[in-house]
Amino acid sequence: MIFRIGRYKTKVKIGIARDKAFCFYYRDNLDLLEQAGAQLVYFSPVSDPVLPPGISGIYLGGGYPEVFAKQLSENQSMREAIKRKSMAGMPIYGECGGFMYLCDRLVDRKGKAWKMSGCLKIKIRMLNYLKSLGYREVTFTGDTIIGKRKQTVRGHEFHYSEIVERPGDLDYLYTLSNGKQEGCIDGNSLGSYVHLHLARSVATIQRVVRLLSRLLRGLQLLLRCGQDLRNFFLTLLRSFGSFRIATVLHALSHRRQIEGVRPRRSVGLKPHFELAFLVAADSDLRHTHI
Repeated sequence: MIFRIGRYKTKVKIGIARDKAFCFYYRDNLDLLEQAGAQLVYFSPVSDPVLPPGISGIYLGGGYPEVFAKQLSENQSMREAIKRKSMAGMPIYGECGGFMYLCDRLVDRKGKAWKMSGCLKIKIRMLNYLKSLGYREVTFTGDTIIGKRKQTVRGHEFHYSEIVERPGDLDYLYTLSNGKQEGCIDGNSLGSYVHLHLARSVATIQRVVRLLSRLLRGLQLLLRCGQDLRNFFLTLLRSFGSFRIATVLHALSHRRQIEGVRPRRSVGLKPHFELAFLVAADSDLRHTHI
């Protein structure tokens, strides 16, 4: 490993899918996540019945989900666990094979459709010929956990499948250098055929760990609040997305005491009124994928 980056003080755990169906990762990406302070926890979507406990995000790498589609589909408990995390707003990123698993259906070369996790309402079909191959330069279309709007990163594409059904209201994740739009994003669930290599974009790795740390801290604060305040926060989480609200909660911990959390200073507002004010002041809240 020849790249070095600063370590972020965190206890964030990231679930990494790693088994016979998901086996391709750029080693640099994993090394950089660890260097930034994340703890990588490996699990198998093929054989594990549940996700690892205590994770704050999920990374599904490339591989061969089409070869193991039957096993992946029959592991209903894992599929449903990942779908629940997606619906709850946990950041989930899948590339190529991992992207296919995030989709709703995978149709094999014999025409049989297999259920996948359903985080993205997309149908994928396997082909008998190479659909795409080559290096890619991509630009993010909006702010996400793995990159900011207009940020450019590089990777490669190699797959024998294509999207055959995609909702018209599902946002694209990238614009390729040739102008083509690629990838999908729904809430905090992101997927693309492009394998990103982030060693030349270490700020992206630091961003992932930093934002996941804020999410973890926000959720820890949530558990320490009184029941009424917790219910209020949960309503906001469902309305606006866990990632941004948890970041606000993290900021609040340094500004106002919440049930035993020591503040740096007080701004003179009740915690829930201050939170509501900060949320209302964020004009991009409903349109930002973080």
